[in-house]
Amino acid sequence: MYHHTRRIIHLYSRRLMLFRNQVQHVINFGITCRNNSSILSGNYPSSHAAEFLKVRQQSYEVGNSVPKYRLWKQTGGILTNLKAIRFTTQSDPAEIIAFINSQDDLQRFSQQIQDLLQLKESRSYWGPHSKEKLETLCCFFLEKNCDCRNIYSFFKDNPNVLRTDEKSLAHNVQYLCDLGFKSNSLLLILNKRPLIWKLPNAGLLERVQFLWNLGLTDGQLKMAVTTFPDILTIKKKKFQQILELLRKLQFTSKQICQVIADTPQVLEESEYQTELRLQYVLFAMGITDYKEILKAKIFKYSYEHIRLRHLLLERLGLYQVPDKHGKTKIRNPSLCRIIDSTDKRFASSCANVSLEQLKTFSEMLKEEKLEEDDDNLTDEEDGDVDSDDFHEEKDSK
Repeated sequence: MYHHTRRIIHLYSRRLMLFRNQVQHVINFGITCRNNSSILSGNYPSSHAAEFLKVRQQSYEVGNSVPKYRLWKQTGGILTNLKAIRFTTQSDPAEIIAFINSQDDLQRFSQQIQDLLQLKESRSYWGPHSKEKLETLCCFFLEKNCDCRNIYSFFKDNPNVLRTDEKSLAHNVQYLCDLGFKSNSLLLILNKRPLIWKLPNAGLLERVQFLWNLGLTDGQLKMAVTTFPDILTIKKKKFQQILELLRKLQFTSKQICQVIADTPQVLEESEYQTELRLQYVLFAMGITDYKEILKAKIFKYSYEHIRLRHLLLERLGLYQVPDKHGKTKIRNPSLCRIIDSTDKRFASSCANVSLEQLKTFSEMLKEEKLEEDDDNLTDEEDGDVDSDDFHEEKDSK
């Protein structure tokens, strides 16, 4: 027990030291930004790369035990979150520099991206001043502590960034940084939604202000933008239509903010699909508690997903629709366990079936739906024939 406690203390002491060094790096970078306003404006002098490397080198020389490579090579829960937002493609060559540690590293990294953009697929975006713009953007993203491989992947997926207005891009990126988006999460947003690059500065500020006025907290705003960057560029008319629909469906203002934070994709879906899922949960499943509905994140999943799981439990005798008093003869699983879980977890812990049986039931439901559609089509055709026979008989008389 004594040795186990010592190991835990040693582990957390090491993590505390790593965190202290990272904070020192941020402080040093903040001092550099304050003394050199060109970093924020996006206009980098030729000597800025050397200054950037000097500050970064000093920050990592505080402790000899700090490894000189990517942050997510270290252990810890926060670093697991960084892995979740990493979007580096597997096709990237292994020789891509993982960390800029010298002027030579910076030049080599810039040359690697330049060679990438000279390929046939990206050559059309290369212009007379592209090299200078590329170096500026590389330094800009490195200042935001973005990982080198993610920067490489960003340029690989978005070579048209070289045609974007540099000042507009720098302003929007800096504004997102001020909102709390850092390093690779920032690069991920730009990679998901290129329209943010050329969005007017006033337009971005207006949309964020609009979300704040709805009642979204800073945490909810960050969650929504990271999950669905289109929330910053989606048309305001479409936005208002979904808001009106959610109000019509009896969601409170606070609940609407939670819907936008948890499942912002609802903003781009049709009103019919949004209403259909809620009506199914309310009337087919008999669940009227909006807190439980929000916890299950029903708008994150399709109508077919919800219906499949509900019908499986109902036919197995594991789910019963509550009566008008909300009572059931059996104890139903929570809506969150039914909907907001993986197929494997739902099958094993909720429905008590195998994954293969779940897939078989899914195929069976699809066949039932096809047969039902065929029957409806046949009934409509029979109705048309009967109507024609009636009119012909009437005309003959």
